[in-house]
Amino acid sequence: MQRQLRQRHRKLGRALAIATILSAVLGVQAGVADAAGAPSASPAAWQAVSTPNQPHATSDQLNGISCASAANCMAVGDYQVSASAGSALLIERLNGAHWSRLPAPSIGLPAVLTQVSCPTKAFCVAVGYFIAGGEDQPLAASWNGHAWSRLNFPTPAGAVEGKLTGIDCFSGTDCVVVGWTYGGVGDANLIARFNGHAWTMAAIKNGAGIIDPSLVAVSCSTRTWCVAVGSGGHGKFAIGEGIALTSDNQTTWTYTHGVTFPAANSGLYGVSCTGKNACVAFGWGSPVLNKDYQWVVETGTGNAWHEYQSPQPATLPEPIPLDLACSTGRECTIVGYQIYGFSPTSKYTSLIMTWNGRKLATLMAPEVHGFPYSALEGVTCNGAACWAVGAVGTAKIVRTLADRS
Repeated sequence: MQRQLRQRHRKLGRALAIATILSAVLGVQAGVADAAGAPSASPAAWQAVSTPNQPHATSDQLNGISCASAANCMAVGDYQVSASAGSALLIERLNGAHWSRLPAPSIGLPAVLTQVSCPTKAFCVAVGYFIAGGEDQPLAASWNGHAWSRLNFPTPAGAVEGKLTGIDCFSGTDCVVVGWTYGGVGDANLIARFNGHAWTMAAIKNGAGIIDPSLVAVSCSTRTWCVAVGSGGHGKFAIGEGIALTSDNQTTWTYTHGVTFPAANSGLYGVSCTGKNACVAFGWGSPVLNKDYQWVVETGTGNAWHEYQSPQPATLPEPIPLDLACSTGRECTIVGYQIYGFSPTSKYTSLIMTWNGRKLATLMAPEVHGFPYSALEGVTCNGAACWAVGAVGTAKIVRTLADRS
């Protein structure tokens, strides 16, 4: 049961908005609930930018983005040519002012890219998963400045399935990837280091008492200091909690923190470190299972954290954060979506918020004419400029979305 619940929250944390759009594409219900109680927002500081879509596809979405500079970005995701077809890899690049599609590695099986990290314009690593025999399997690919190619990622010992969900590369020889594996009994954390040529599985210490853990995001502020976050369970009833691990050598990791909502599942879903003593993480959960999501911002060193809990919304919409990027510990951008109900017909729109180290502020996300649904899945900031990616949709089609500040 714990694994099923946490699988639900893992998917909710990274893909519920897109899944709901796809349910409309599959012909579930296309109605839109009336909006009520929209949060106050500052004047629009972001604008939507045109992005290409895969020819003949009914669904395109971008899940992650990384920018080596303000004018050199890479975004990854997936697309489908029909409701019954499996997903194929989608990669797009910003070169100056325009986005273009790049040829993706041929996997030959349904596959998705979830995140990407580009320390330079000539080197990127993207991660995700492919599906073989009905099971998810870890997937990684690299960019050499000219083309993308698939990387040989080792099968974790005893794993039946698994996914790579987060990646951060400090340089072309220092990348850390996180995710989870399943060996038939329960999930386990997956952390590996890539030196530009080969992968090395990391050792995880001090994990006694954590049940069914999985990691979703990682951030490295130096070539040795990294923090990874995710979710797990504890106690007789495997109550969900957010987990954080730190490493000062990229090879050995130690549990440092947990955040728990009473009597329900919770987790940490994003982290950004701009220094060893300047990390920000966010998470969310529900004091009452399956309703009224409440979320937290954690600030600190990675070893010691300070918690800010957002007020539980009294009215709709409810904010659902999915990713964040920080220029400093007091300058962070959080993206996701805000939902106006929990039925297949509920409306949801893109969410952009800022964190100044003390409080959250909501910005006006740009609307895309003709698309009532939208969600932002990934964000990156380079100096004063930020890019966020995701998808917009109608009852019949889903298209890629890119917003910039």
